[in-house]
Amino acid sequence: MRLYLVRHGDATSPQENPRRPLSAKGRGEVERMASFLARSGVRPRRVIHSEKLRAGETAAILARALAPGLMLEESESLGPEDSPDRLISSARTWAASALDGRGGTNATTNDVMAVGHMPFMARAVAGLVGADGGSKFADFATGAVACLESENGRWRLLWLVSPELLGG
Repeated sequence: MRLYLVRHGDATSPQENPRRPLSAKGRGEVERMASFLARSGVRPRRVIHSEKLRAGETAAILARALAPGLMLEESESLGPEDSPDRLISSARTWAASALDGRGGTNATTNDVMAVGHMPFMARAVAGLVGADGGSKFADFATGAVACLESENGRWRLLWLVSPELLGG
């Protein structure tokens, strides 16, 4: 099972719009990332996002490209300063349910994508892989995606890609 942790795309300033939707730059970042992920075969079964508008918009762009027709799920526990404990516990449950009778996994049938914020995402990655450092463990640019994989109950970071690496 794979877990994709995504930081929302660049948002407008609170002065421009207090609800902070994605900026034009942010939409471009997320669309480039969505195209890259689609070409890479990423197909999440679930897409969960925080209650903030910029995360919901990011999730919608990604879901359209990766899993058309998939219903997005809003979560109240993916905010910037929320503890990642709930997501970590859920990820362990999802990974355990992905195990088949032979001790392997059912490929990508249970992959989940969670869209949120910093420093939450860095803390979640650190907590899943058992690293010290919390919010200083990983740096997510806006629109960045980390891919973690569960194997035998342990998580490992496979990659972390930022939109700048994709050009455009």
